[in-house]
Amino acid sequence: MRSFKGAALSILVLLSSLALAQPALAQNQGKEHSSGVGVGVEAMAGFPTISNVTPDLEAKTSYGFGLWVGGNRNGIVGFTGEFIYVVKKETLLGAEAKHQALEIPAVFHINFGQRHNKNGVLGYLVVGPNFTINVKDKLTGGLSGGNFSSANYGLIYGAGVEFARIAIEGRMNQDFKAITDNNDAIFQDSKARTFELLGKIRFN
Repeated sequence: MRSFKGAALSILVLLSSLALAQPALAQNQGKEHSSGVGVGVEAMAGFPTISNVTPDLEAKTSYGFGLWVGGNRNGIVGFTGEFIYVVKKETLLGAEAKHQALEIPAVFHINFGQRHNKNGVLGYLVVGPNFTINVKDKLTGGLSGGNFSSANYGLIYGAGVEFARIAIEGRMNQDFKAITDNNDAIFQDSKARTFELLGKIRFN
């Protein structure tokens, strides 16, 4: 668990450093002095589905909020690191599992549109790894902490549009790790796939 957290944070620091280094690159290439690297806040709603499980196990709509940095709006390719505090729920025959987690996407941005006008319309594609670390679990109905993984990793891909420093983004978050570490037949080999809808505000 400790090594997983260390790897996730190391990757995010690396990508954030690359994003913050882009103003110097843009200036050296003769582009406008004002960089496209942004900082902002975001809110998210998630609509998950779980594969390979009993029909009695149901994933509920999740939600979250957080911070993001990067993007390189003035460039074609950039990086974005995010910290999102997420609340997720599953129900099983009257029992409920509520997970409070830290989601850390570290994604590439591919930008197109009015890249040099901060209030103009910008379209972008996103793709990259995502790391999720459970911070706190609240379990009822006989479920225990051993029923669920404490951390997960996956791939995020999607697209968004930004106008006047406000962005709407839709993306798929595909987990690569099963949601449990035990051999319970209810959860065995089950993975979550979540469509995430985000609203983002850029401060600069």
